[in-house]
Amino acid sequence: MNVLIADDAEYIRNNLKTFFKSFAEVNVIEATNGLMAFEMFEKEKPSLIFLDIVMPDQSGIATAKKIRESNSKVPIIAMSTLDKGELIDKMMNAGANSLLKKPFTQERLKLVIKEQLGWENIQ
Repeated sequence: MNVLIADDAEYIRNNLKTFFKSFAEVNVIEATNGLMAFEMFEKEKPSLIFLDIVMPDQSGIATAKKIRESNSKVPIIAMSTLDKGELIDKMMNAGANSLLKKPFTQERLKLVIKEQLGWENIQ
């Protein structure tokens, strides 16, 4: 299973990568901007996407729209330091399935993954 992590903050990508290392069946793909994220989406066909809302070159909002235009049903977890507001509304309208507010705890991360992928035994 491929998981795409798109965030311009290296520490966020590293935190998520570290979390997924415990799952042998998960391959993590990284992107540092929205353009790269869409390229990796098309090339790698991820099963789950973590997408920062504010990124260089192309926003997470624009990237989510492009992913949804390709008729993809892949779950998109939006990431932001905001928990409400116009940007969050735009991201959810663009096709995000849920929001992971930064900074996030491992418990919140597990809950969001469980909701989106149905992983009942995630620990």
